[in-house]
Amino acid sequence: MVWWTRKRLRERPEVKVSDLRHPISTSLARQEDLTAWSVVMLRLHLLADVAVAAPKLDPLSSLVSVAEEAAEATDTPDLNALLEWISRNLDPRLKTSLPDSWYEGWRAALHSESEDEHEDPPSTGD
Repeated sequence: MVWWTRKRLRERPEVKVSDLRHPISTSLARQEDLTAWSVVMLRLHLLADVAVAAPKLDPLSSLVSVAEEAAEATDTPDLNALLEWISRNLDPRLKTSLPDSWYEGWRAALHSESEDEHEDPPSTGD
């Protein structure tokens, strides 16, 4: 889940007017932008929550305040400014905290465990 979130942080979430449940007095385009901004902020909060649970020596723990940092840096809910901040400021930190090698190690371990579970049990020689 963390890796999926990391990979999609710079993407503009796909939001449709039909996804919006509460009409407000702004334009539909602004509603879509605000909703997409909210989705990106929720992704940042997920990373921050995982970082809280990480051991202090884990590089992931450096992301504890990432959602607050993003909100402060972009001031008002502005999706383009948020995505720009992520690309400029957060991406380098993510490459250190969640490097590709981290994911590849977990993926290999999970695949190896999965393959071990699907092997036939050893023969008893009967």
